[in-house]
Amino acid sequence: MLSSRQIALTLLLLTTACGGGDTIGPPAALEIVAGNNQSVVVGEVVPLSPTIKVRDANGHGLPAIVVRFTVTGGGGFISVDSALTDNNGLAVAGQWTVGVVVGSNSLKAQASGLTISTTITATTRAGHPPIWRSQDNRTLRHSSTKPSPANPWCWSPMPSPIRWPGLSSPMP
Repeated sequence: MLSSRQIALTLLLLTTACGGGDTIGPPAALEIVAGNNQSVVVGEVVPLSPTIKVRDANGHGLPAIVVRFTVTGGGGFISVDSALTDNNGLAVAGQWTVGVVVGSNSLKAQASGLTISTTITATTRAGHPPIWRSQDNRTLRHSSTKPSPANPWCWSPMPSPIRWPGLSSPMP
């Protein structure tokens, strides 16, 4: 028969060996995992969506934490401004469309329960994003996202509809 001292020692060893002393805690840190320091043409969507990892003080990724994304420099917008972390603590931002001026763009990420934040950056360069025009040739918009069937637009490589001599309407 085991003594109470032997039982206590066995339980202590099992608890330590199984990682029982390393508990998951509240959010303590944010880490940029992907999508930082990208270079993109003005007005375009960055090719890699910014991804943040929320960790506790022991380095564990935390699930079910809301991360808010806010454009803080350079203009542009984010298609979805918040994301819930997955089982590994990862939150992926919506599509980030940078501003229309050459230079630096920034996106702030902040997790609920944290007063600290982190900043993702992108640098814009000169160039023309694809231009879409309405089928009636009245409206133009710059976008790297192809229009949906519910909102049909025609692609145009020029900033305005093309007119050819002798034709009374713009090219289709």
